[in-house]
Parts: sequence; C-alpha cells; structure tokens
Amino acid sequence: MLCLRAAGQAPRNAETTPVEEYLALKPNPELATFRIRVALTAVCFSGVDGPDDGHSILNRIVSEVLDVEDGYVARDLLRNSDLRGRLIAAQQAHLVSTVQSAGLGKGVMPEPLSTELLAAAEESRYAAAELLHRLPVAELS
Repeated sequence: MLCLRAAGQAPRNAETTPVEEYLALKPNPELATFRIRVALTAVCFSGVDGPDDGHSILNRIVSEVLDVEDGYVARDLLRNSDLRGRLIAAQQAHLVSTVQSAGLGKGVMPEPLSTELLAAAEESRYAAAELLHRLPVAELS
C-alpha cells in the first residue's frame, strides 16, 4: 500500500481493508484518541479514494471527535493532509469550534476552565499545607 501511495497510485480494493476494519469497530469514548489515530493511519495507508470516496470513515472520525469533544484530536483532523478539502463546511465548523473551546491556539486557557483549574490548584495547596502542619517533622523524611 505504501509503495502505491508513494507512486501516486490509488490503492486497489484489497488495500482498503484497514478502512473497512476500522468502520467495523464499535466506538469507545475511552479510546477515542487512539481510535482516531488508527483511523488516520488507515486513511493514510489506504487513501480515502475508496468505494464511497472515503466519506464513511471521514464521517465516523469526525463524529467520534465531536462526541468526545477532544480539541487536540480535532486540531489534528483539521491539519491532516489526507483529509484536507474533504471536510464539509459543517464538519469543519464543528471541529474548529471544538479546537477553540479547548483554548488551543489562543495562548490562554478559556473561562471557566481557567478559573476551575486555578481553584483546584489553590485547594490542593491548602490541603498540602494542612497535611504538612499535622504531621510531625520526623515523619516527613
């Protein structure tokens, strides 16, 4: 498959097996990032010029990313050269929204995530200080 891709030739039907195997898998939110990486690898190996022009796997990938709202994976999909130009406007808009809501590319964490993270860090600091005051110095080493 890789040789055909390197030579600029589309894969034959037997070489679309990775895409078909991915589509046969049941979605699993706990493995979403891994599954998307597998799907992108399948697309890269097989090309998206399969019997349905890659729309089945593309729709599945986008759907899974949007279900788990993973900004990093959404960003990877938007940057993927094998998918460039194949996303419909609605898919691209949803992925861009997911990336933006994760605060990626802004250089700052969006609200309310920033406030929640700072509050959790402050609570952790107080808990650690309280624990250190309760324990005798000899037990700290």
